[in-house]
Amino acid sequence: MKQLHIGITGSRDGITQAQVEAFVTELSKYDEIKLHHGDCVGVDEGIHKILLDDKKENPKVIEIYIHPPTDNKQRAFCQKKYETKVWHLGYDSFCKENGNSCEVVLT
Repeated sequence: MKQLHIGITGSRDGITQAQVEAFVTELSKYDEIKLHHGDCVGVDEGIHKILLDDKKENPKVIEIYIHPPTDNKQRAFCQKKYETKVWHLGYDSFCKENGNSCEVVLT
C-alpha cells in the first residue's frame, strides 16, 4: 500500500485550478493519505474538500489532522462543514508536526 503523509499551508485566497489538478493527480498515486492543515479559510479548506471529493470517487484511506488556530477569525471550521472525522491537534504543533513527520509540506 502506497502512503503519503502531507502537510498543507497556503493563501487565504484559495487554490487555483492548476493547483487542484496537480494535487488530484498526485493523490491518485497513493492508497493511503494523511493530511495536516491549519483549518484556515482558503487553501486549507479547499484541500480538505478536495480530499473528501476524491475519496468519493476513489475510495482510499484518508486521515485528516486539523491544527486549528487560537483566533477563529480566519478559521474554516472544516470538520463542522464537511462532517468528517478529524484529529484536532494544537496550532502550535502544526509546524513542528509537519516539519518532523510529513514526507511533503506544500505551501
